[in-house]
Amino acid sequence: MSTLVTVLMLCCTVISATAGQTIKKSAELENAAVCIGYTAYFLCDINGDPIPDYDWFHDGVKINNTMRFNMRQTPQYSRLRIINTITTDSGEYTCKAFNAAGVITTSGQLRVRTDC
Repeated sequence: MSTLVTVLMLCCTVISATAGQTIKKSAELENAAVCIGYTAYFLCDINGDPIPDYDWFHDGVKINNTMRFNMRQTPQYSRLRIINTITTDSGEYTCKAFNAAGVITTSGQLRVRTDC
């Protein structure tokens, strides 16, 4: 018999769908500010069992892996790297992690500065 349990803690959200299936957010996505032309990073600290898949979004639009937008996934996290930032890269970035246990999202803001 499978059970759905949600446990809320100060730093983390853990969802357990069945024995051995979990997904956990260890930290929120942090806001970032970079000078135009520099590289920005976001770290999505969500992990689980089975290892989750990740999608990244900019202002609600899914980001594809390109030369400028590079996504890397490990069993513990996903990282988004934005190379040679331009002003239109400013906005909200969302990481969505999902596996058999469920879906968790976290969002942060990027500000590309032109006054550097």
